[in-house]
Amino acid sequence: MKPGDSTIPKFYGLPKVHKEGVPLRPIIAFRSSPTYNLARDLAKRLRPLVESSERMLSNSTDFVERLRGVNLGEDDCLVSFDVKAMFTSLPQGLIRQAAMSTVESSPEFLDKSKLTAKELMGLVDLCLDSTFFKFRDKIYHQKVGTPMVSPISVVLAEIAMQRYEEEVLKDAPPSLKLWVRYVDNVFVIMKKEEVEPFFERLNTKNEANQFEMEKEENGRLPFLDVMVTRSGSTLTTGVYRKDIHTDRLRDYGSCHPATHKRTHKPKNTLHRALTKIKDTVSQADRMGVVYDIGCKDCETHYVGETSKKLATRLLEHQRAVGRRDMSSAILRHTEETGHEMDWQNAEVKYGDPYRPVIRAKYHSRRFETAVLGIGERNRDSKQQEYHSKCFSESN
Repeated sequence: MKPGDSTIPKFYGLPKVHKEGVPLRPIIAFRSSPTYNLARDLAKRLRPLVESSERMLSNSTDFVERLRGVNLGEDDCLVSFDVKAMFTSLPQGLIRQAAMSTVESSPEFLDKSKLTAKELMGLVDLCLDSTFFKFRDKIYHQKVGTPMVSPISVVLAEIAMQRYEEEVLKDAPPSLKLWVRYVDNVFVIMKKEEVEPFFERLNTKNEANQFEMEKEENGRLPFLDVMVTRSGSTLTTGVYRKDIHTDRLRDYGSCHPATHKRTHKPKNTLHRALTKIKDTVSQADRMGVVYDIGCKDCETHYVGETSKKLATRLLEHQRAVGRRDMSSAILRHTEETGHEMDWQNAEVKYGDPYRPVIRAKYHSRRFETAVLGIGERNRDSKQQEYHSKCFSESN
């Protein structure tokens, strides 16, 4: 749970091109937050509290299984409800109250967690109160809802929704045949004449939780990526694709380059130019990168990879040189040649946090001159062996 090399998370939005008006889905790049590790640990601890709900769906396959054996009457109606902007609209008071009530009513969970309910809620409060983010060089504090992409957001939202669900279903009409939910999407089967009154009660129960409704058309209703269709008194299912889906995919077994098969959209389009709303991150603040440090006096380069910020990693290199740490390839080069490294012009070559060592291997082959090596901190024996193979041609 201890924070590592952290920065203030950046805020940006992703356009929902399938919705009218193209609203933005707010996103906070939470991985760089000081509370990211804490939020991830709490999410893991709290997740067992929400997995036992009979109404919660785990995926589309689970949804299809729930529809088996459902018998429809002529006056039954298929309906879906969708919470508007659930993560950013849930009141934090409701989240805290629901979380405390859920934790206190689970003595077995508290025994296993080795923390009291007060201690757990203190950590939850810390995550909810530390929702600072940066947008266009200004710092903001999110006071409503949970931050998008935070590991704990889904769990806390699920706890709050389950509590809210219990209150709502107390007033549900007896004709309600099915109520299943995936995060903020609800699939319901009930009598036609009761749909509108029930929908009104949903939106008056809590002003912060406002639902949108979609009814079946011609006996068909999409839910998640499933198209549900009436077939007499039973239901059939098929694959559903939104209108913007092109159904064009490259065969992964083809001879196209792997990078083309992973993504084949052009980099420069009018849409990308108009929706480029992410703040630019400076090279010094980038994390999970492959970087290059050149020598001022010769054409030798040091290629390294780090999960930290580039500025932090460069400072570690400079300190290693300052304390004459002979395990440093940079120090050995400067000692043997009397040269000086060009720290000011160190640059990021690749921003790929998942395959940095492989990226460094490819980058090193671009140099005809010597490559000093790659940082070897925190590598196990297999990684060391792989590293030596990567740079055997350059050393």
